[in-house]
Amino acid sequence: MINNLLKFNLIIVFLFCIVFYSCKKDKELSNPKPDLYSKEDMLNNIGSNIILANYDSLNTSVLELENAYNVFKSNITLNNLNKIRIAFKNAYLSYQQTSLFEFGPAETVSYRVSLNTFPTDTNQIISNTNSNAYNLSAAENIDAKGFPAIDYLLFIFSKNDSLMIEKYKEPNLGSNRIEYLGALIGDIKSKVNSVYNGWKSSSGNYINTFKSATGSDVGSSISMLVNQLSYDLEIIKNPKLGIPLGKKTLGNLMPDKCEGLYAGNSVQLMKKNLLNIYNTYAGIDAKGANINGLDDYVKFLNSEYNGIKLHDAINNQFQLALSKLNEVPDPLSSSLTNNRSKGEAAYTEIQKLVVILKNDLASAIGIQITYQDSDGD
Repeated sequence: MINNLLKFNLIIVFLFCIVFYSCKKDKELSNPKPDLYSKEDMLNNIGSNIILANYDSLNTSVLELENAYNVFKSNITLNNLNKIRIAFKNAYLSYQQTSLFEFGPAETVSYRVSLNTFPTDTNQIISNTNSNAYNLSAAENIDAKGFPAIDYLLFIFSKNDSLMIEKYKEPNLGSNRIEYLGALIGDIKSKVNSVYNGWKSSSGNYINTFKSATGSDVGSSISMLVNQLSYDLEIIKNPKLGIPLGKKTLGNLMPDKCEGLYAGNSVQLMKKNLLNIYNTYAGIDAKGANINGLDDYVKFLNSEYNGIKLHDAINNQFQLALSKLNEVPDPLSSSLTNNRSKGEAAYTEIQKLVVILKNDLASAIGIQITYQDSDGD
């Protein structure tokens, strides 16, 4: 009797161990440990094939802009004006593929503020060109330099190219404008070159620092990436689209606040910016190759969102936002009135994307959002 009871108890214990082990394995499969994922490989791919490649592309574009400027300076003609305009647009678009990487070497030079503070201060630009005495590092020139200031100098009379040429050929003031344009391009070149070399040179070599900081704490590479993905998206939502749409002015449109106001390519710039945010998240490099990205890490973690996989929800929302933004025509300053509903639709989907990145993505990866916004999403 005792032996039978002992055998029975042993069987119960054995069955319990099997069930417990099975449940434990199921739990491990549904909730894999983050440490088992190769985050260094992911960061190496993003750092080398996306971030560094995008800085390389921008560096090349800025050099081409400088070359076009030198030709225009030596021979002020409509043909050369059009060439520098094209080079400028290409460089500005290339910048959109780097704006979210505001950490490491970029943070040191205040990258976004220096290169893309808009709307530009036209009165300050006029004052600088009139006096021909200015310090681009001074606080009063924060919004009188970078790409937005060049946008003004090259396109302010875009509907009257003859007048544009006359302004650059005027005695004294014409040469002042040319010199100021060159100073702005030189300032951009210096900062882009500094950041680019900081990532790749033997003296800086930030790429090694970036790929080795695999934790999720504040200051880790993944934390900086997720924070900047969200923050750069908020710049699209608010300064680039929301403010012109009147989201901060009780619905009163503010078309003069658009990025790329004078060239009239605000939406094109936004689309390039948003696409880069998506590509960085998805691990898609400049050649279109889908490498190891944050989306793969989210898939590995097997997180869910409202009954579906989180990575599917994020991807779907990116596609919705891109699709709605594609429906907004340029120039944005005009379409705000003529196609306001399309702008509103794009704003709504971008706002939803901000929420899912800032809250759900950050939570799934275990990242703390460290920046502060002003509108509660």
